[in-house]
Amino acid sequence: MDSYSIKLQVFDLRWAYHEMMCRTRSASEAVMAQAAAVAGFAPGVENFPEMMADSGVDGMRSAFCTLAISFVKGWGPGYPSRSSVKDTPCWIEIQLHRPLQLLDYLLKHAPLSN
Repeated sequence: MDSYSIKLQVFDLRWAYHEMMCRTRSASEAVMAQAAAVAGFAPGVENFPEMMADSGVDGMRSAFCTLAISFVKGWGPGYPSRSSVKDTPCWIEIQLHRPLQLLDYLLKHAPLSN
């Protein structure tokens, strides 16, 4: 008998809000560091690209607002030739927009406190 596994990850709005606040803070720090470097107040910003890479929502969208379902074959650690759902012959991807809309609303209307 085959063993089937299902991975379900529920979108957590509190976590997403906290994560977005951290990324926003990181992006602000990167911009201020670059401005200071341009003004001659800092020796340079070597890690600016890394600081800015964490500031977007694309990573959150792909990790928490995208469902990928395979219909025919399994994938993952138990399948060496199919490490990703995209390696299976028949799969769909569903994007959820409402969680990001809620997060966007929170970021625009919530106070900037911890």
